[in-house]
Amino acid sequence: MSGGRPLPQPAARRWFALLGLLMAITGLIGVGLLPWRYPSSSLLYKFGPDRSLLLVGKTIGLVAGALLLVQLVLVARLPALERMVSQNRLIAAHRVVGITLVGMAVVHPLLIFSSDDLRTIPVSWEYWPEIVGAFVLMAFLAMAMTAVGRAFFRLPHHLWKIGHRLVVLPLMAVLVVHVFFVNDGYASGVPLVFLIALVVCFALGWIWVAVRPLRRFHLHRVVSSAPAGDSAITVTLQPLNGRGLSHAPGQFVYLRFRSRALSFEEHPFTIASAPEAQAQLRVTIRCCGDWTQRVGNVSSGDLAAVQGPFGLFSPEAIKGWRRLILIAGGVGITPMLSILAHLAAVGDQRPLTLIWSNRTRSGRVHAEQIDDLGRRLNHCRIYHLFSREPEAGQQYGRIDRQRLSQYLGVHQPGTYVFICGPAGFMPTVQHALGRLGYPSTAIMTERFHM
Repeated sequence: MSGGRPLPQPAARRWFALLGLLMAITGLIGVGLLPWRYPSSSLLYKFGPDRSLLLVGKTIGLVAGALLLVQLVLVARLPALERMVSQNRLIAAHRVVGITLVGMAVVHPLLIFSSDDLRTIPVSWEYWPEIVGAFVLMAFLAMAMTAVGRAFFRLPHHLWKIGHRLVVLPLMAVLVVHVFFVNDGYASGVPLVFLIALVVCFALGWIWVAVRPLRRFHLHRVVSSAPAGDSAITVTLQPLNGRGLSHAPGQFVYLRFRSRALSFEEHPFTIASAPEAQAQLRVTIRCCGDWTQRVGNVSSGDLAAVQGPFGLFSPEAIKGWRRLILIAGGVGITPMLSILAHLAAVGDQRPLTLIWSNRTRSGRVHAEQIDDLGRRLNHCRIYHLFSREPEAGQQYGRIDRQRLSQYLGVHQPGTYVFICGPAGFMPTVQHALGRLGYPSTAIMTERFHM
């Protein structure tokens, strides 16, 4: 990593993940034991299975509330966490925890009222804490529906994200009110300390996320924007303070442009330039949405706020590799471009294979630079595939098991594979590699589907 801290290696990342998981499980178990260790007066009138169901219901409800704090940690971009766990996995964990949380929130009232006849419970002000709880449940369900069905509802990502953040803080406050007033078990002692600590930690985490755009950014100026292929734009940036961004090859940044042509939204983009070229930062952006379609309209001199770098999609995160395989689909070549340029700059002589799939020749980005880097790297083999050009002859077709077997052969110790491309592209390639004997621990992917 040029001029910066080296990326942590797989063994250190595994130990960190294991320690973090154990800490989270231990904390959630402690939260779940609160209703059993400090029972409320409502349990005095429950016996046998009814008492057990009520206790389990209370436990599930509390753990669901604590998982909100876990959710916040997963997306807070905490520097220590981001260095050890790839953002792909953090986002995936965020989705899984979110689904689990909503499921627990649904089960919670079913268990609480399992021994009661709901028809005998009047809907009156006397039961306002329960009504507040029902409101929280409906809010959770609405948040889950908009998160899962954002594409179906055609919600712009940046607007959905703002709404998501604005809703979650008051929702946590209402949830704490519900927990505090729905029974008398949290009015004092350890349960009260838990509620206060949960509120304080969540509020601090929310503030950390809310002010994230204002901290740790590197201000750059747009030098140029130019077409790359037939559906992408390459934007070249220059640091205002003259100090280039220290990054590893293959990492990405979050960009916000201060331009009349674009709204001040945050988007992740892979760095296409090598770490050695710190005088300029280059990103290549596929024009696939309303915002990215307008990226080409930024002007020279416009400002860009750069946050990062982020990610572990880099050979620097795997010391001691003996052979490197890069498989890219379309504009997924951008991290590979940075990796190839870095390896050429340092004169790396280890075997290297690049397989690059595109729909057409005209759709390729930086094709000449890729071929030039291939010539500079003596032990590099490059294979081009075109899925919509039958006239390409042997280069016509998609990446499948047969092609991979032909180009790569079976897995050899010390071989690592980096895959980047469209969402449907990467699982297909991973599955084909698995059938050829490539272990999942030797395959790294890069996804930006948030």
